[in-house]
Amino acid sequence: MEDRKKIFLFLTGEKHPSPFDIFVMYDAGADAVLSYGNVLPEEVPKLVIDTLFSRGPKGIKNTAILIGGNTVDEGKKLLEEVKKKMFPPFEVSVAFDPRGACTTGAAIVALIKRFFEARLKELLSGKRATVLAGGGNIGSMTSYLLAHHGVKVNIVDIDFKKAEQVAASINSELNDGMAFAFELKYIEDACLDSEVIISTGPPGVEILKLEILKKLKNCKLLLDTNPVPPYGIEGLTPNHVANEVIQGVYGIGSKAIGALKLKTERIFLKRTLEAPKGFFGPFEAFEIACSLSPL
Repeated sequence: MEDRKKIFLFLTGEKHPSPFDIFVMYDAGADAVLSYGNVLPEEVPKLVIDTLFSRGPKGIKNTAILIGGNTVDEGKKLLEEVKKKMFPPFEVSVAFDPRGACTTGAAIVALIKRFFEARLKELLSGKRATVLAGGGNIGSMTSYLLAHHGVKVNIVDIDFKKAEQVAASINSELNDGMAFAFELKYIEDACLDSEVIISTGPPGVEILKLEILKKLKNCKLLLDTNPVPPYGIEGLTPNHVANEVIQGVYGIGSKAIGALKLKTERIFLKRTLEAPKGFFGPFEAFEIACSLSPL
């Protein structure tokens, strides 16, 4: 039989499946990408069953699924339905990266880890971080990965309920006291004892002002995913690559984060496509990002 084509099935709750992810799937080695938007959890079983049975046990070894979503929680619901429909020998590899949360969060935490271990010769575990817009997709995943690596996390969000939900989820999985929710109006308190501050807010929105930053005595590293001025942290630009923002405080901007995220996602999806079965999520993405971290 001729070689089977390598095919990605992309399922997402977004109205329009992300062109970014589709392009990266092709660059990762896919011969074809089938994308479905506006997917509801109850619609997943038929799509998965048709995928599994159309190629046979041998053919599906060249098949993989990427789960997206408007939010991480939405993506998790789709993922659970995918897992329910797989059984030996009808199993494929599945990647989970809603709105790029896993690969972006992995890139951020890998850069933080590299900075402390290589630049400052300090362990990441035991540090405290503040994540601004921490109730969002990238912010929540960054908080989750940090907490899993022994970092206590202050989660700040304009929607306090979202911050509370993220903190509660982390504390229920790990020990209580790893994550704390803050209202945006208490941003200075949330940043006061942190060695790391990460801004993951929307483009063109400044969250942390320089006047507050100058008051912070423990801060050593700033990161910002925002590529559009005004940037998320005043004084930190997209071009910062672990150079000083103010005396003693270093910054990593959106260009360095974005470059590592893209490299991470490409390898992340390549490994998913090459694996006959298995799950690829935040920890797998983090392992890849750490191997690529340029600092």
